[in-house]
Amino acid sequence: MSLFHWGVHAWVVYSLVGLCMAFVTYRRDLPMTMRSCFYPLLGDWIYGIVGDVIDIISIVSTMFGVCTTLGLGAMTINSGVNRVNSDFSESVDNQIIIIWVVTAMATISVITGLKMGVRRLSEICFGLGVALMLIILFYDKTFFLLNLYVQSIGYYLQNFLQIGFHTEAFAQLGNAPDGKQAPEWIDTWTIFYWGWWISWSPFVGMFIARISRGRTIRSYINATLTAPILFSFLWFTIFGGAGLKMEREAALKGINCSDEFGGTNSTEPLGNYSDYHVVVRRRCTLTYCNNMVTLVSF
Repeated sequence: MSLFHWGVHAWVVYSLVGLCMAFVTYRRDLPMTMRSCFYPLLGDWIYGIVGDVIDIISIVSTMFGVCTTLGLGAMTINSGVNRVNSDFSESVDNQIIIIWVVTAMATISVITGLKMGVRRLSEICFGLGVALMLIILFYDKTFFLLNLYVQSIGYYLQNFLQIGFHTEAFAQLGNAPDGKQAPEWIDTWTIFYWGWWISWSPFVGMFIARISRGRTIRSYINATLTAPILFSFLWFTIFGGAGLKMEREAALKGINCSDEFGGTNSTEPLGNYSDYHVVVRRRCTLTYCNNMVTLVSF
C-alpha cells in the first residue's frame, strides 16, 4: 500500500499541474501561476477576480500542505530524539521548538538564494538520505531487499487498477467479504494522502515546470512518472523491508507484546536472545498483540 500511496497516483498530480504550468508559460507566454492553467477554460477572466480566487486557493492549499508536513515531521523528529535521549520528552512544547528550528533553517536557505541556500540544503539532505539508505541496504540482507524491490513492483503493477478503484464499499456496510471491517482506514490513509498530494501540487508543479524548460511533453512525462517513483519505491522497500524482516524474526523467536521482556519502550536484554533488544512501539502490526514489536540488532 505504501507503493500505491506514494506511486503513480501521487506523482501524476504533480506531473499534471507542472505540465499545465509549463505549457501555458513557455508556449503561450502566460505567467507561471495556477490561474494561467485555467486560461483555456476561462479565457481573459483569469486576469480578474476569478483568477485572484484561484491563486488564493492555491496559496492556502500549499500552506495547509506545508503545515501538515511540518507537523508530521516534528512529531517524527521528536519521537526519534526521544528514542536516543529520553530526557527530550515527546511533548507539544518540544514539537513547537522543532518546528521553529526547521522553519528558521528553511528561511535562512531561502534568504541566501536558490543557487546557494536552497540548492545546498537540498543537496545535503538528499545526500544524507541516500547515504542512510545505502548503509541499511548493504549492512542488512542486501539480496533480500533487492529481491523484495523487484517483487513489490510486480505486485504493485499486478494490482494497480484494483487498488486504484478500491473504496472499502462493503466494509462501510459492516459485512466485508473477508470479515475485516475497517471502513475508516481508507479515509485516514488513502484519502488523506491524496489530499496531501493535491495541497502540495501548486508548489511542486511550479518547481517541476521551472526546471523542465526545453523538454518535450513526452520526455517530461517519462521523467516525472519514472525516476521519482522508482526512487520512492526503492526507499520504501529498503526501510520497510528491513523493518518487516526484523518484525518477522521477532515473531519467529516468540517475542510479542505479552512477552515478559515486552512493554512500552522496553529495551531490556532478551535473556536467551542476547543478540537482540526489543523495542515496543504503539500501533500494532502483529495480529496477536496491541503493540508493534521491532527487533533491533544489539
